[in-house]
Order: sequence, then structure tokens, then C-alpha cells
Amino acid sequence: MTPAEAGNQEARRQSLLGQLRSAVFGNSRQFFIMRQNDRADLDDMGKDIALPEVTQHAIMNYPLPDHQTGQKYSPFTYLHTDSTRNLCGTVHNVASPEMLYCSSSSGEHFDKRARELRQCPSVVEGIILHAHSPTEPKSETNKKSQP
Repeated sequence: MTPAEAGNQEARRQSLLGQLRSAVFGNSRQFFIMRQNDRADLDDMGKDIALPEVTQHAIMNYPLPDHQTGQKYSPFTYLHTDSTRNLCGTVHNVASPEMLYCSSSSGEHFDKRARELRQCPSVVEGIILHAHSPTEPKSETNKKSQP
């Protein structure tokens, strides 16, 4: 492939990407924007939806849940474009105990949860009941002393 052909191919690719972005962003009025790892991607998005620079800076600096202490959350930007006034702000998504109970996927917890929920007349009631029941983590000492 010659440099001219490569340049033409890249120009076509950029044109298609622009059309796709325009179709997606142009037909949306609500945006949920998670932390971005690539500043160039966020810059492109910011141009397409008129996202203020200060908001872009906040998005790039959202803390990851695994780097947080205390109650963990997942931050994101909510943007609603309106003909009279845009609405833009940071939202903290905090998982409820019920969500954490349902989403835990370790084999031991999966089996325990299945047993617990089978004993309940309603799955929803069972989730609410067991998500708030205290669980006693087994330490290595407790495991060894059990018969």
C-alpha cells in the first residue's frame, strides 16, 4: 500500500467514525459518561456534545472503586441537553446490600445463596432478608477448630 492509499484509507475511516459519532450523539439527549482512560476519546466526545472542559477534567479524575476506602461508589457524569438549559453533574452510584448479595459470584457464596433463596417463598423477600442478615466470616482458626 502506498502512502497516498494509506492516507485515503485513514480519511475514509475518520469520515465513517465521524458519521457514526454524529448519528449516536445527534440522536441522544441524555448521556451517562463513565471515567475515560484516553483523554483524546474524551476530547472527541466533548466536542460532539459540548461538554465543558471542567467536566472533562472531573471525568478523567474520577476515583476507581478499588482505590477507595470506606463505602465504595462508582462516579459518572450525567448530562441532559435541553433546548432551554442543560443539566450536568456528577452522580455517585452506590450498590445496595441487596445488589451486592445478588451479584457476588464466588462459588461458595453462589451455592449458599441458592440454598438460602430456595427456602424462601419469594425470591425478592429472600434477597431482602439475607442481604441484611449478618454473616460471620470464617477465619483460618475457626475453620481448623470445626469438626
